[in-house]
Amino acid sequence: MGNREGRWAKPSILLLVTTLGLLGAAGSVWAECDDGIDNDGDGLVDWQYDLGCHSAQDTSEAALPRAQENGWTTFDPGVDTRIVYVSSSGGDDANDGSSPALAVRSLGRGADLVRDGHGDFLLLRRGDVWRDQSFGRFKSGQDAAHPLVVASYGDSTERPRLEVAGHLINHDGHVREFVALVGLEVFGYRLDPGDPAFDGATNGGLRYVGGGRGLLIEDCHFQYAEVVLQSYGSVPYEDAAFRRNVVEHNYHVDTCGQNSTYRPSGMYASHVQGLLVEENLWDHNGWNEEVASACATMFNHNMYLNADGLVVRENLILRASSMGIKMRSDATGDCDDVTFEGNLIADGEIGFGIGGNSEEPYRFSNVVIRSNVFTDIGLGNPTDRSFAWQLEISDHDSTLIEGNVFQNQPWYSNAYGIQLGGGTLRDVVVRNNIFYRLRARSLDVNAVTGWTSVRVAGNTFVDPDQGSCLVDHAGSFAPLTYDGNHYSTSAGAGDWFCVGGDRLSLAAWRAASGESSADTDVPAWPDPGRTIGGYAGTLGLPPTLEGFVAEARLQSRHDWSPELTAAAVNAYIRAGYGESGAPTLTIGDAQVTEGDAGTRDLTFTITLTE
Repeated sequence: MGNREGRWAKPSILLLVTTLGLLGAAGSVWAECDDGIDNDGDGLVDWQYDLGCHSAQDTSEAALPRAQENGWTTFDPGVDTRIVYVSSSGGDDANDGSSPALAVRSLGRGADLVRDGHGDFLLLRRGDVWRDQSFGRFKSGQDAAHPLVVASYGDSTERPRLEVAGHLINHDGHVREFVALVGLEVFGYRLDPGDPAFDGATNGGLRYVGGGRGLLIEDCHFQYAEVVLQSYGSVPYEDAAFRRNVVEHNYHVDTCGQNSTYRPSGMYASHVQGLLVEENLWDHNGWNEEVASACATMFNHNMYLNADGLVVRENLILRASSMGIKMRSDATGDCDDVTFEGNLIADGEIGFGIGGNSEEPYRFSNVVIRSNVFTDIGLGNPTDRSFAWQLEISDHDSTLIEGNVFQNQPWYSNAYGIQLGGGTLRDVVVRNNIFYRLRARSLDVNAVTGWTSVRVAGNTFVDPDQGSCLVDHAGSFAPLTYDGNHYSTSAGAGDWFCVGGDRLSLAAWRAASGESSADTDVPAWPDPGRTIGGYAGTLGLPPTLEGFVAEARLQSRHDWSPELTAAAVNAYIRAGYGESGAPTLTIGDAQVTEGDAGTRDLTFTITLTE
């Protein structure tokens, strides 16, 4: 856990282990990335230079699968790989870039020296800064096993900082493929109110508009910058991965009002075939309350996505202008095979909007929404519209909404946990979800004749103090099956449900809906409705959402803490509902000291978290 260790860890068992003489003079797998030895024989030594190392804590200089690299992507040079070094502080464009001592100075010179269609490495010196430079359209790698890699080198753990007033890379309608960007900071300085060149309007980042396969963006920090991935022309983007990045505070001035032409988001993706969005932090995109006319509006989001084969997994999706994720599909089957799993969504005014923009039938197909936590939606009310919608779906074909938590919305009556809407729903299942402390309604159903086979089963609806409708149902019950749901509310005995605008008792609901199995058997949860702020307090951080975000935005491969991930926060919130996962065993940072007779001593911590 790097220098964060001990600041917030709350292990149930902490063991300090010292092993004497474990590491010999020739080195060992325990210290390969921080032992001063070229263990894998590729001419590159330790985490400072070897891309087979994810950090100083890596146990092998060889590039291994992510599961063996603490979740990171690592790279080994091929027999033909050219490595080019770039340093703004010590490089010279008269050099050939072949070693750190012969580093070139500018990004453009470095880009010229790597070859199109080869698995070359372009390494930027960590801690250095480049301003108003770019890679242009850039180049392609060789294939999926030999990508063109832009990464970093050096003793610092600070990312290379690329201060842009435009796009670091702009494909501009061309095909570029097999490129990995790893461990970079992309900073849109003209959106920084503290910069002398601030204008609030000149933004940039990555403009991948074109096509190609095998794109990876990992461990990058985008601040005041956007990521665009838009298929254009006859070749779409395929198999793109966006992993463990931070994307924050992208915005544009002059967004106030309905007629603004500017609609900034953290990511915009359109017609991508296979997109993985995994373990990123998305925060406060689409608006900036500290800049005049940079308003939060209904058009600005953390992510605005259209893709087939989309997987959005274990992201922190926080404080959006409007939606945490807006999904767009304008034609039947335009978004197919979509999975949202294990994400944490908080604040903004809408969690996920998976519908809208069109009335074409069955625009979303084969969708899975599983094990996410939606909490405190509407907390900041950034648009001043005073509503909170956690999950909205419409025009879906074959959708499963399972095992999610929808909680903590005590502010607005224009609100719901889930809304089922649109002119077409088919084979939609809502099961085994928890709804807790949601004002107005937990489940909002607007059934029409175009629906078939919609099932709501095994969910638990609890309203401790809001006097709300647990289910608000409009339209026919014919296309729906309600089965085995559990209900409890603070509302009066005759006011548990809403049907066609009328409040009903549980008995009347059973009669109207046909849910004879409806019951009031709800668990005695130990601590329901836990918050992100409460979790931050357990780590010794300020006990607020802001306190958590301030620390989580510092995550990198060189200082990665599992405690600051969506998986950890979700586990804490779910434990309040009596859910517990398997204990997690974590091996902490290894410390190596010289021992007697040419041996070395290894000291490390083992943390077992229940």
